[in-house]
Amino acid sequence: MFTPEGATLERPPAAATSARLREAGPARVRADGWAETAYAVEAVGQLGGPVPAGTVVLSTPAAGAAAAGLAALEPGDEVTVAWSFAAWPGILDSSGGNPTLVRDGRVLSGNVDGTTPFHRRNPRTAVGATGDGRLLLVTVDGRQPGHSVGMSLRELAELFVGLGARAAINLDGGGSTTMDQRHDRQPGLRPSGASGADGPAGAA
Repeated sequence: MFTPEGATLERPPAAATSARLREAGPARVRADGWAETAYAVEAVGQLGGPVPAGTVVLSTPAAGAAAAGLAALEPGDEVTVAWSFAAWPGILDSSGGNPTLVRDGRVLSGNVDGTTPFHRRNPRTAVGATGDGRLLLVTVDGRQPGHSVGMSLRELAELFVGLGARAAINLDGGGSTTMDQRHDRQPGLRPSGASGADGPAGAA
C-alpha cells in the first residue's frame, strides 16, 4: 500500500497492477482485534507516480498472485482493508517488502519471473526464515562491472531455498543495498553500486 506521505521515497511501480482507493469511513478496531478501513475504488490499472492526497494505492507485480483480483475491481466498488498482528503473539514490530520470494519452502514463480529491469540482475537486500526459526539476512553486491553483477529475483529466491528458508521477502535493493559488518567499530562495506553513495531507502 502506497500513501501520499510515503511517495516521496517510494511510488507505485509504473508497470504494476494497481488500484487507487479513497477512504469511505473512519478506521475502526473490530471485536476480534483486527483494524480495518473502508475504501471506495477510484481507478484501476497502471497507476505509477505520485499518490494523490486523500488516497492510497494498492499495487502488485503484473504477474503477481494478487494481480487478477486487483484488476477485477471497478471504480465505485467498495473494499475493506484489514490488518492484525493477532495471529503472531509476541510480535512488537514489522517491516514490509516486495515481492514475497519464498513461501512454504517454494519459490513463488509468479512473483519472481519477469523481464522488467526490477526482475533482472540488481544489488539485492532480502530477509528470510528457516523452519527452525533462524533469521537469514542477505545482501548481494552488484552494478560493479568486473566485480559483481547482482542477482535476478529468481536467483535470489533460489538462493534462499538453498539456504533452507521456508519464507523470504525482497527488501529495498539497488543503491540502497548495504551490509555494515562492524569490527573495532569500523564499517565493513559501503552501499552497493558504482557511486558507493548513501541514498534514501524506501523499504529497508
